[in-house]
Amino acid sequence: MRGEWINRHLNSATETFSKLIVTPADIALLLDKIEADQTLVHAAYYTDDECISRIADLVAAGDDMHLNPKVAVAGA
Repeated sequence: MRGEWINRHLNSATETFSKLIVTPADIALLLDKIEADQTLVHAAYYTDDECISRIADLVAAGDDMHLNPKVAVAGA
């Protein structure tokens, strides 16, 4: 997800800065677009299926978390 986010906004930045003249309004629009993208906010991870599965593994492991390599890697 991080890679997709970076590519999406890198493309927007590249578009903005490829103009011969970049105005303050162009920069403001670019920053607004990046700020509005909520895909990498902390709460977004808790709606991701992989993250939910990892959290479930951690809860199921309880105190045995350190004995289960799969859970230890997932929680890292």
